[in-house]
Amino acid sequence: MKMQLDQQSFERLRTINWFSKCAEMPDINFDFSVEWIPDWSIAVKHFTSPDWEDTTLQARNALTAYLATNYQNDYQDWNKITIQARDLIIKDIMPIISAFQQQQKLPTVFCDCVRWDLLAFVMESTYKRCNPPFFFTNLIEVYLAGRFPCGWKGEWPNGRLMVI
Repeated sequence: MKMQLDQQSFERLRTINWFSKCAEMPDINFDFSVEWIPDWSIAVKHFTSPDWEDTTLQARNALTAYLATNYQNDYQDWNKITIQARDLIIKDIMPIISAFQQQQKLPTVFCDCVRWDLLAFVMESTYKRCNPPFFFTNLIEVYLAGRFPCGWKGEWPNGRLMVI
């Protein structure tokens, strides 16, 4: 059976009240370890660091390696689905993210981080029947809470997610 883009994941993304709780006192408990970041100046230092990029790259590589090893037939549709997902994210979600980035005067890498997270989440959702690792699904829980996942403390996969 050919893999199809998970449309429900886009419905979840469309319900997000983007960054509405960032820099506020913690008001939620997640099912994973979190270190709270108090303001954007500190968050910027984390999400612009090579460490955060490496962490998200390792998580994405874990997903693709798992699928390539365990679900070779399904994985053959990866590139086609990724292009569809990327195009929808760019069209439907990124204008909101870009407007926030400009309003807050955040570096442009902010938009790159969010786009990367959203695309990986959609891909995890698309392949959920394969029981892949779910790092980016956890990140979406942070976005759904009006927050922004901005870094990682520790050696991935052990450690804590930094959240503003």
